[in-house]
Amino acid sequence: MKQLLKSLSALTASAAITVCSMTSGLTYVVGADEKTCTVHYDLSEEGVSIPADEEGNVPELKDITVSANSSIQLTDIIPEREGYSFSGWTADNIRGYESLDIFRVLDEDVTLKPVWVEKNDKEFHTVHYKVIIDGVEDEDAKLRVPDKKLITGRIFKISLEVFTNPGYKQRGWTDGVNEFLPETKLIVHDEDITLYPNYKKLYNLIYTVGDADRINGVSSLEFEIAEGDSTNIQSTSRFSRNGFKTSKWHCETDGKDYNGDAYFEMPGSDVIMTPVWEPIRYVVVFKQNSNSSDNIKVSGYTDTAIIAPECKITKENEKFSGWQRGDLIIQPGEEYVIPGAEPGMGIAFTALWSPDNGGETTTTTSSATTSVTSTTTTTTTTVTSKASTSSSTTTSATTTATSTTSVPTTTVSTEYAPYSHVVNVYDKETKERINDATLLGSWYISYIINGVETFTAPLERMDLSEKNPVVLSYNKYKDAKTCRFSISGVSHDSPYIFSEDDYTVKTDETNHITYHNVYLTKRELTYGDANCDGTIDMSDVVLIMQALANPNKYDVNGSDLNCITALGRKNADVWNTGDGVTTQDALHIQKYLLGLCDITAKVEMVE
Repeated sequence: MKQLLKSLSALTASAAITVCSMTSGLTYVVGADEKTCTVHYDLSEEGVSIPADEEGNVPELKDITVSANSSIQLTDIIPEREGYSFSGWTADNIRGYESLDIFRVLDEDVTLKPVWVEKNDKEFHTVHYKVIIDGVEDEDAKLRVPDKKLITGRIFKISLEVFTNPGYKQRGWTDGVNEFLPETKLIVHDEDITLYPNYKKLYNLIYTVGDADRINGVSSLEFEIAEGDSTNIQSTSRFSRNGFKTSKWHCETDGKDYNGDAYFEMPGSDVIMTPVWEPIRYVVVFKQNSNSSDNIKVSGYTDTAIIAPECKITKENEKFSGWQRGDLIIQPGEEYVIPGAEPGMGIAFTALWSPDNGGETTTTTSSATTSVTSTTTTTTTTVTSKASTSSSTTTSATTTATSTTSVPTTTVSTEYAPYSHVVNVYDKETKERINDATLLGSWYISYIINGVETFTAPLERMDLSEKNPVVLSYNKYKDAKTCRFSISGVSHDSPYIFSEDDYTVKTDETNHITYHNVYLTKRELTYGDANCDGTIDMSDVVLIMQALANPNKYDVNGSDLNCITALGRKNADVWNTGDGVTTQDALHIQKYLLGLCDITAKVEMVE
């Protein structure tokens, strides 16, 4: 529902402003460059007047200038007319609005006229709700939405009731000519009113990657949406493809491209959306040694070729044998076609060195003992004819030489089985383990089958309320050609933010254990932002009302993809903070959007 029913135009600090006010105390701020509309209260009818207030002053009901496609709160001034009672206001003589109701201003001037009830009128008219499915009237429906008896001029609210019709969605009610959303207020005239469910046929909105390769996780999504209903296009991050990002969605039905979260109205047919893929620019790193300042970097895009560079350093008694990445070894000057990497991963080659012994045999045996803080390595080297020197072992020109070197190393724990990924997750500020988030990870596993590399890329959800650290075994994948795992983020309803800058990986090569240390930043509550899209607007109000009216679909863990999250519910609790989400919260946000109040986290409880 993001961006749906946007009610207030954004105000920028740099814009000049014009302030218009009315005697009832409401103030509206309008951007100088925005289109404006005038709301006029028409009191020209004979015998209509405004009564004096308690101090004997007659309030003046002025015109209001507001931005197009915005909302206002109607005046609390009640006009008088002899022999009649004031019922409300109307702009079209069909829909009615009562005092202090929220009124939507579109893109043209509006004239509001008073609606009257004659005090001596005794004739009642009937409001019928008639439900007909497959040509048969539903008699039980009369029990759920009974008839109403009202006199001319009364304003009533249309029912919220929904009646199921397979293959269709009910979008409010209709009188056969006009369509009305639930809880729309209508005026009773000198005749009965019959309302029918406004059924709209359901069609499929399908998102698919088509024949694209290197897809991680799901490759298609499908939603049922009623004809004429408005929705927001899925985020461009909905599908994951190694080496590519999605810039837009291409609609095969109308031939147009849409941005993620763009407004879309469902036509009277199925719709297919496919990603518009863009190759990712990589900086391929060629590591000459352990010193990162010596790295050689070559940039290029997925599926394009780069040239492997020359190695610029030398090592005594060793020769450079090529660049290695996994099982692939390439030589300087050779082309390398960038295949793309899993999300969040880069591409790096390591310099491959071999002994430069003139073809003579060198035999090396070593033993290693691991302690908590350091590794002591004793190496005995037998050399046929010439001496050799490396960064960790020194041999003299004698036939046999021994040396011992202490090297700092990561603490190795024996509590985890070999071939495991150990994921530790901490609060970045407190450095304590957390248990109220869901971490997301992705695998990349490939095998060579009949000479062809076949891969799978399952996604991993890690509920930290169950355990932290999370231990993932990949023992069953240890014979795979490639088996990689990385952390990609947190679920959208988690109260934390993930950053790759706060994620480190260390590997115990001896025991085949990889340690993932993740530090998450606590997400600050944004009061009023119920849909967690980073802005406060009418879509937050709509989501709150949906969650209250249809919790199975729109409340936390509801069936709808855009249901409110646990974090969104906390954001939505703006009025009497701490008492949960109610209609008062939605009303408070509406008033905030009109500039009538502030939203803070310190609203006191009111009995």
